[in-house]
Amino acid sequence: KIMNVTQNGDVDFVLYGYNNRGEHEGMVGISVYHYSSEQNLVEEKVFIPSTKSYEFLDKDLEILSYINENNQLFLLINESLYQVDISEGTYTVLQEYVPREWFVVSESNAHAAWIEGDDPYAATSIQVIDFETLETRTLHAADGQYLRALGFMNEDLVYGITRAENVVEDAEGHKTFAIDTVRIQDFEGNVQKEYSREGMYITNVTVGHTLLEMELSAWENGSYVPKTSDNIMNNNKTGKDVVSVARNTTSRQGVGIMLAFSQSIEDTDPLVVYSKMRVSDEVPQITMEANESESNLYYVYGYGALQGIYSNPVEAIQAADEVSGVVLNRQQQYIWERGNQRTQITLNVQDIPEEFLAANADMEVLQESLGTRGTVMDLTGCTLDQVLYCISAQRPVIAKTGDNSYALLIGYDQYNTWWYDTATQTAVAHGMQDSTALFEQAGNVFITYVETYNE
Repeated sequence: KIMNVTQNGDVDFVLYGYNNRGEHEGMVGISVYHYSSEQNLVEEKVFIPSTKSYEFLDKDLEILSYINENNQLFLLINESLYQVDISEGTYTVLQEYVPREWFVVSESNAHAAWIEGDDPYAATSIQVIDFETLETRTLHAADGQYLRALGFMNEDLVYGITRAENVVEDAEGHKTFAIDTVRIQDFEGNVQKEYSREGMYITNVTVGHTLLEMELSAWENGSYVPKTSDNIMNNNKTGKDVVSVARNTTSRQGVGIMLAFSQSIEDTDPLVVYSKMRVSDEVPQITMEANESESNLYYVYGYGALQGIYSNPVEAIQAADEVSGVVLNRQQQYIWERGNQRTQITLNVQDIPEEFLAANADMEVLQESLGTRGTVMDLTGCTLDQVLYCISAQRPVIAKTGDNSYALLIGYDQYNTWWYDTATQTAVAHGMQDSTALFEQAGNVFITYVETYNE
C-alpha cells in the first residue's frame, strides 16, 4: 500500500501479510519501506510482526494507515490507536480501546476522531487529532446534549448534536440516537455547515466523499417514523485528474483496463526503472503488545475471502447474505451461514433454558438465565428466513408478535414455523407466510443466543 509520494519522487509504502522469503521469511507482519528517487533505492525501515493473517491486517490498514512528514506511522490495531516512530523503532499507544464503529477517519487519513466514554448513546465529548502535527482538540457538548462523530468530508469533521431526551429506548432495549443538528467543522473549529429542520430528527446518516445523506424522521406514537430524506453536497472544486483509470472494450481483447491522460503524451514509449534494494540485518523490529479488543466482533467470509468485520451481528448477517457467505465470531463459531440449514427441525424443549421457554424478551434476564453457558444475541432487523438458521443450529429464537407479546420459535418445516405453547408445553404450527407477515409487522424483533465455546 502506497502511503506517501513526495514531489521529488520518493515513496513510502508498506507490505503486509505473510513473508515467503527474505529476512522475515515465515513471519506475518507489516514492513515499512522507503524508496529514494535520487538513489533509485528501496530500503526497509521497520518491521512489525503480527499474529494476524493478511486478511485481518488488510481490514485494519483499511481503517487507518498514515505516515506523516516526521516519519511516524499511525495504525488502528485491535481497536487501539498506535503511533510508530519509524526512525527510532519505537511505538506509543495514543488511545486504548477505540471501537472501530465509533472511530472515523478523513479521506487522506491525516485526521481522525472518536467519541469519548463507554456509552456511545451518551457521549458528551469528541476527540479529534491531526496526525501531521499530533495536535488534538476536544469538542464538548452543552449541558443536556450528546455528541456523535459521523465521518469526514474532505478534512472537515461531520458530527451530530442531540438533546438527551431525544435518545429513546424501546421495550426490547434498542436505543435510537435521533440527531437535532448535523455540523461540519474544520480542525481549527470553524463551522463550515450546519443543518437542522424544525420538527424533524435525523435518524440515519451516510457520509461520502462528496455527498452526505440523511434520513429525516418525525416523533409519532412513541417512536421515530422515517418521513423523508435530505443531503448536503460537497461544493469544493477539485482539480481535473491528469491520469484516470478507464475501461476499453474490443472484439479481440475483450474488456481491458487502461490509463487515460487528460493531455496528449509526447513520448509513448514507457520508461521502465528497476530499483535496487538495500538488505540489512539491523532493521528495527517492533513487537506491539496485543491489547485484546473488548468488543464482540463478527467476521464475514464470502467468495473465498474475508469481506468485513462487524460489531453488530445483524449487519454481519445481512452482509453475509449478500455474498452467500458465513459469519464467525472470535471463537470461530458459526453464527450464521447462507444456504446451509436443515429443511425441517424441532428442538428438544428439555435443552432450552427456562427463561427462553417463557419467551422473556428482557436480554439482561435472559443472560442471567444462561450464565456462562452462552451469550444472548439480539438479531432485531433480520428476516425470518435468516433467523431460521439459528433454529437449524439448535438455538431457539424469541420473536415479537405484537405489543408486549412474544413467542418462542423451536422449529420449522417447509410450510410452517413451530412455536412453543407454555400452557400445553407442546409445539404449535403457524403458517410460514403468516409468520413472516406477523413478525415484519412487529418490527422483526428476534433474540437468540450462541453457546459458550469451551476449548
